Amino acid sequence: MIEELNGDFLQWLRGFYYVSQTGSIRRAAQMMNRNPSTISYQIRSLEEELNTVLFDRYKKSLRITPEGKKLFEWTVYTFETLRGLRSEVGTLSGKLQGTVTFSSNLPFAAQIVGIISGFRERHPDVNIRIRRALT
Repeated sequence: MIEELNGDFLQWLRGFYYVSQTGSIRRAAQMMNRNPSTISYQIRSLEEELNTVLFDRYKKSLRITPEGKKLFEWTVYTFETLRGLRSEVGTLSGKLQGTVTFSSNLPFAAQIVGIISGFRERHPDVNIRIRRALT
């Protein structure tokens, strides 16, 4: 039997991953395009759900605890498994699907509009996200 999890659990793990990588809620929030308060909430919720402390808080820095290190390993494994699942199951029909995200400055993005349009016609199940980048 599969135990029920909170529907936000994967997002909490995602926030945990980025905080673990950066050592900062603010930097994790920037990487995830979220508010720091959202990431802070995710970490608190995950700690409550797992009934453990994942980070020791010292002034304005976070240090991952031994329990947090274990969770980090499981988090990486979980997301690698999910990536494999999406790849394996998502392409059984032979059709490409999913989301492609890339960053581009405006002049470059303007030059490739035709290429992206042609790709979308051939692969309508692929979502393309373009993020604005600095030159």
